Amino acid sequence: MFEVVRKAGTTVLIGSTITVLLSFIQGAALGGTEGGPLIGVPSVTTPTKQSGPPVEKSPGLNREILEQGTTEQRAIMRPDGSIRVLRKSPFTIENTIDGPRWLHLGVEHRTRYETYNEPFRLNQVGSDQQLPLHTLVRLGIRYDPIRFFTEFIDARAFLTDNGSTIPSGTEDQTDILQLYGGLGSSNLLGLGVPAELTVGRFTMDFGNRRLIRRGNFRNVPVSFTGLHLALGEEEFHLRSFVVEPVFQYENKGDTEEHGTMFWGFFLGQRQISWLHSDLYVYFLNETDRPPNTDSRRRHFQTPGLRIFKPNAVGQMDYEIESIWQFGNLAEAPGSSQTLDHFAHFQHFEIGYTIDIPWTPRFLVQYDYASGDRNPNDNKDERFDTLFGGVNFELNPAGIWGPFRRSNINSPGYRLHLTPSKDFSFFVAHRIFWLAQAKDQWVGTGLQDRSGKAGKFLGQHFETRAHWIATENVVFETGLAYLLKGSFIENLQQPGKPNNKNSTYFYVSTTLTF
Repeated sequence: MFEVVRKAGTTVLIGSTITVLLSFIQGAALGGTEGGPLIGVPSVTTPTKQSGPPVEKSPGLNREILEQGTTEQRAIMRPDGSIRVLRKSPFTIENTIDGPRWLHLGVEHRTRYETYNEPFRLNQVGSDQQLPLHTLVRLGIRYDPIRFFTEFIDARAFLTDNGSTIPSGTEDQTDILQLYGGLGSSNLLGLGVPAELTVGRFTMDFGNRRLIRRGNFRNVPVSFTGLHLALGEEEFHLRSFVVEPVFQYENKGDTEEHGTMFWGFFLGQRQISWLHSDLYVYFLNETDRPPNTDSRRRHFQTPGLRIFKPNAVGQMDYEIESIWQFGNLAEAPGSSQTLDHFAHFQHFEIGYTIDIPWTPRFLVQYDYASGDRNPNDNKDERFDTLFGGVNFELNPAGIWGPFRRSNINSPGYRLHLTPSKDFSFFVAHRIFWLAQAKDQWVGTGLQDRSGKAGKFLGQHFETRAHWIATENVVFETGLAYLLKGSFIENLQQPGKPNNKNSTYFYVSTTLTF
């Protein structure tokens, strides 16, 4: 069944691509076109030239992350996922060389220090720290209908302790993060529909990034190689893609996970102000061929629906997302035993923004990601978040990240405050239980297969602040406190960490030119 659907979907995507390509060629022959998504970020929108003061963007929209050489502005993503749009600084490479508008040159460097004092992972002893650095160098050409973009990365980590946990996505020394070409049209087939076709290696953000994200907190963003097609404007848009995930090496050139195919369709609607929606389905067909030899050969179909109303001053907002997952996977890497897979994830939040100074926004959240009820049967019920992120919603990533979007049952609340247009912060509190007591606390390696240790993992307190000092300099800092629950204390697993509570701190500086 999966193979039939995969072939049908691929045929539809290839056919659509050929149609779009012919339209681009026709448009170019008639004198060129305008439009297409932001350089550097495959998106669903046609950038609009704006004038006047910077504009605030609501969190969760696909006006992602860095606007590259398309207007006089650039966008910065805050830790809570909201977007702050600024006028571009006069102190940029583009302004220094006074280059043409169709050429984009840029450099970004981020230095972050992070540390925590007590362990929470299996076989971990003592504190941990890290100094991750990354530098991004960008070159883009947008000469309608032609698009070209390349982004080089150098990501390294220092100050790691003996026995430190160095998560994937930390180091990638002198490599190519993105390299793609494309064609853009603002009038596909004479219908007035914007479209863009992208081919090569690129990063992606979809919806609220719970399943597919670039990953800005990661030292090395997630990238893919393949084809991406976007049709329509922000009010109504369709995106489709066929890609191979990029396997990231620390000190040699990255390569694609050959034999693994990830593809899907995404339909977004923003016409109804109180009922925005995302309808999507993603397919993952994974192999355990090199370089991804630790793969569990995931064959998943993941449909989902998200409805929401963006936050606005003096108004209530909400978000509901329901994701379901079907398929099969290997019992363990290298195992010939296959398990049937059925899992789901549910998210709900409701908030209100008060029309007073600092525009406080208070919201209540709830997340449930299914876990495996019986680790000894031939079924797997643990939700897999695919290529999604947790930084904006559950906890900071990096060397921290005790909680993932798998086998959790978690209510919480948070308060966002914005004292000025360039400074914002939030405080948050979440309580975590395992969804299934016999399944793993995903991300820590801790598990009680008997279920006798219970479900209560603990409480997570967090605060983060974000300051745009100038158009070129952004500071960010965060503090998290893990109040460990009874699960660790009751656990009899060898190598478990102590039950002392843990405090995490990070501070970062980002320079953009």
